[in-house]
Amino acid sequence: MNIVVLRYGGLGDILLATPLLKVLKQHFSAASITFVTESGNTGILKNSTLVTSTIGLDKETRASLQGSYSKGCSIRKNVGKVDLYVNLQPSLKSIALGFGLVAGATWTFKKDRRIQAATGKVRHAIDDFLNVIPGGIPLGADRRMEFVIPQDAKSNSDTIANNLDIDIAKSIVINPAGTRDINRWPPEKLAEFINWIDTDLPGYTPVLIGGPGDVWLEEAIISNLGRPIKSLVGKLTLQELGAVMQASAVTVTGDTGPLHIAAAVGARIVCLSGAADPDRTGPSNNPLDLVVINRSLPCVPCQGRSCKRGDIACMTQMSVESVANAVERRIKAG
Repeated sequence: MNIVVLRYGGLGDILLATPLLKVLKQHFSAASITFVTESGNTGILKNSTLVTSTIGLDKETRASLQGSYSKGCSIRKNVGKVDLYVNLQPSLKSIALGFGLVAGATWTFKKDRRIQAATGKVRHAIDDFLNVIPGGIPLGADRRMEFVIPQDAKSNSDTIANNLDIDIAKSIVINPAGTRDINRWPPEKLAEFINWIDTDLPGYTPVLIGGPGDVWLEEAIISNLGRPIKSLVGKLTLQELGAVMQASAVTVTGDTGPLHIAAAVGARIVCLSGAADPDRTGPSNNPLDLVVINRSLPCVPCQGRSCKRGDIACMTQMSVESVANAVERRIKAG
């Protein structure tokens, strides 16, 4: 049996769909699962036990109906008869890719942001993806995301940290990055928080993490601090980043890609949430994980891409004290 699953987007978009891949693997144990995504994101499922292969589509191919249809034909030619197409990116172009696949059956994702009667909350994105299965979310489905950290990534991250005199097990790992301003705690607040760790949290060390594109945030934080800080920004692969968060005392991050890696690998999390709705995309697997959010603001969570108020109050007014309290509670929770 051949299954093709399509999902574009970033880290979170893909990792939040991995519980669905688990269900597919469980119910169709002999199936070959081909995961189709953006060309730059094929490494997210590197070493995954859930997919047989991953195919990346470039922007030009994804942008046209003809390109998408041709890619579907190409995939069908390579994998053979497609029995099931799981379309987690519904659009005319993904439908065109489906026409090229000529699949025996198609399941199409439908985003649902309604308040659920059973919980009084919006459905978490993990459950939204699971709900694509005919008949709804399977009873007892494993909702844990998968992100595989190979042994060499753990060894490499240990070596990198040791060379920088960083004890990861006693580190408060801080991800200052976010795709948009509306998802980031300001550098001046992060600098205050780092000072709090150094002054009031004996035995723990603040450590910055992030990709090569986050160096400007590192520099802004250091500028506000007026001194250097331990940093792994731009020094780790995705798998090494996962290893660092998994081994850290606590990971502090906004609702962005690394949050979902942290959740997938079982890191201890304090999530800083403003525009994003934690009921939908926040940490969901470990009840000990904490979310700092100011729901007294009438616009929170707006789930917007930019702030209509213009001041991003949900993040700029988030107090250092509230984050510090959450970190202390998460450490004590174990």
